[in-house]
Amino acid sequence: MKKILYISYDGLTDHLGQSQVIPYLHKLAVSDLQVQIISFEKTENFRRNKSCLDSLLKDSNIIWHPLNYTKYPLILSTMIDLLKGFHFAYSLHRLNRYSLIHCRSQVPALIGLVMKKLTNIRFIFDMRGWWVEEKLDSGHWNNLIYGPVVRLLKWVEKLSFKSCDQMIVLTRASEKFLVKMYPDLKNKLTVIPTCTDVSSFGEFDVLARHQTRSLLGIPENARVMVYSGSFGGNYALNTLMNVFTIFLKLFPHGHIIILSKTDPRLISERIDFLKTSQAKIHIFKVNYSEVNKYLSAGDVGLVSYTESWSNMGRSPTKLAEYWLCGLPVIAQRNVGDLEMLKSHYPCSLQLFDETSNESIERSFGQLTFNENKTELRKAAIDYFGIRKGVDLYKKVYSKITDHNLSHQYGNINQDFRNELKKEGEGPHLVVFDVCNTLYYSNTTLDFIDYLFRKTKTHFRLFVFLLMNKRVSAIFWLLMIVEKFAIKNIIRNLSVALLRGISREQIYDFGKRFVEEYLPAKIIPQVHDMLNQAIGEKAAVCLMSDSLDPVVRPVAENFGVDCMAEELEFDEGYSTGRLKSFVTKLSRIDEIRRDAPYKRLTVISDNKSDRNLLEIADKGYAVIHKKRDKSFWQRSPKLHQIWMG
Repeated sequence: MKKILYISYDGLTDHLGQSQVIPYLHKLAVSDLQVQIISFEKTENFRRNKSCLDSLLKDSNIIWHPLNYTKYPLILSTMIDLLKGFHFAYSLHRLNRYSLIHCRSQVPALIGLVMKKLTNIRFIFDMRGWWVEEKLDSGHWNNLIYGPVVRLLKWVEKLSFKSCDQMIVLTRASEKFLVKMYPDLKNKLTVIPTCTDVSSFGEFDVLARHQTRSLLGIPENARVMVYSGSFGGNYALNTLMNVFTIFLKLFPHGHIIILSKTDPRLISERIDFLKTSQAKIHIFKVNYSEVNKYLSAGDVGLVSYTESWSNMGRSPTKLAEYWLCGLPVIAQRNVGDLEMLKSHYPCSLQLFDETSNESIERSFGQLTFNENKTELRKAAIDYFGIRKGVDLYKKVYSKITDHNLSHQYGNINQDFRNELKKEGEGPHLVVFDVCNTLYYSNTTLDFIDYLFRKTKTHFRLFVFLLMNKRVSAIFWLLMIVEKFAIKNIIRNLSVALLRGISREQIYDFGKRFVEEYLPAKIIPQVHDMLNQAIGEKAAVCLMSDSLDPVVRPVAENFGVDCMAEELEFDEGYSTGRLKSFVTKLSRIDEIRRDAPYKRLTVISDNKSDRNLLEIADKGYAVIHKKRDKSFWQRSPKLHQIWMG
């Protein structure tokens, strides 16, 4: 089963989490896909809505890890959340070995970047919109106070463009801009508009319309405009007031329904200057589940934002919700892909200029109030339906998790096949390295870490982490010593911690490590090469500087030979030392003495194996980092397998 880690800086108990994140994940978390979510929850929303969320997720293939959202102190709060989120994500990954990380917006993207750097896990940057610019445009962030955070997040944004494996944006407008500015993004980008769970909005219900209007004292023949959204910030207050005024001017007996999370008392104060009867304006702070019945009572929906550059990244959820409930819409120009949508659905959407009263009046005049509500709902499903969005997300996931050897390597696959199929040149020996060749893992260190955690050997684990964690001063001291001594001191000291553990226990946990830990670390492309070699009846040997308790069960699973570092035991218990070191060249000479192999093929990522790859008839260098390409280019006869 594939495991996905989804990180959202928006809480699942927020309106946005309930309307956007959960519906997607419910449909993504199918039988062969488990989704685990890290979200940052606001205290009041979490207290009020947690039980509801628990019931929604109860029978799904979704595991929720809520973290507390830090609001204060300013600036430091985001940094605190970043550190908290990274620590938790890293800990979860060590336990679950995720196939990829899906980062929703810029703050989670920084967590994804660090995770990729440390663990080589692939990640998706789901940009959503121009979040930083939106915060600045809305006035939520003061550039003077939030300057360091803004600069950090813009740096993260650009680095995410470069480092992410796939990227998702909401609008064609954003896609066009990004490809122009960063041409390398072209093959990474997928446009997925903000989609809506159709099941949350039933078809237009005449009875619900009558009941809601009766409850609010709205005559059946009165025109009703609905606005669903916030007041202030990015939601242009002056424009809203202007549109309300013009609507009541055109329809003197009209009514306005306002659905907002903003305090109704504050809204009442802000609209007081309209100089109209308060009976014509109805203000509600409602749960997401109640929105549908109020929209059903309307005749037209309103979408409006503050004029800003960041609007090109917006895909308004409310537009989809209006259409699903049978409401034609008037909206402000220059927002996301609304111009394109108007060309597709001209009767259902009219656009106005923010600064032009004439334009607003013309939009109301061109609107078809009695638009076929079935057709409006069909338009919403066609463009904003969540099933379409989920299918697109699955394709993005597949681009990352489903690897095709021939696609990844170009002609490497065919070259390897040809090498295996050569006839008349005698028996063929194919040697595979293990660590970071067959698996994204330093199997020696990962196994020791796994063993100590599973056996709850806390003191040994503590000492092991001191020597192997980059945050430890001891680690850096050992690295300096190792550099000058030219010895693998950290590995040898880590192996020394196995002293006193029985052979039986070490080999037992070695098998468990191979069964439980390594499958999530497979490098599919190289595994394909291994299976090809086995299928062509070549003599295959796994040759590694890793430990025999790990390499041997891997070899047994494939039915091939292996050579690895053997632990020294005394009366069945580890001495904490390795048996005498034997080079890979010596091992191959030993194999060739026992059998007359005429051809040798070697596949490895290890720089210390360069001489071995060069003397082989065919050498394939597995490269994970761009900076290593220059090293392997010094050996032009080698085939480079780029894993980037």
